[in-house]
Amino acid sequence: MRTTRPTSPLALVQSIERPPVPASRKRTPFTSGARSVLPRALAEVKKGGSRRITPEHLMLAILDCELPDPAAELMERLGIDRPSVRERIRQAAA
Repeated sequence: MRTTRPTSPLALVQSIERPPVPASRKRTPFTSGARSVLPRALAEVKKGGSRRITPEHLMLAILDCELPDPAAELMERLGIDRPSVRERIRQAAA
């Protein structure tokens, strides 16, 4: 059985969206995937010798996401070449 790919970026995002996690006082209102990005972004900060997490650090951390994470699924469906994007971000930051 062959599945068809959504034709627009919005349709693609809607095809992999998951329901929101209810807010709780005991934990942050992020999914486990979103929570896992923050330590990886912090590791990117430390590698670069920075003191703040920037959007570039967050993007580098998101590029490391693995399936079944929705970000990884979206990048795969869009055909994003993660190593090439990572290199371009690092070049732009240099």
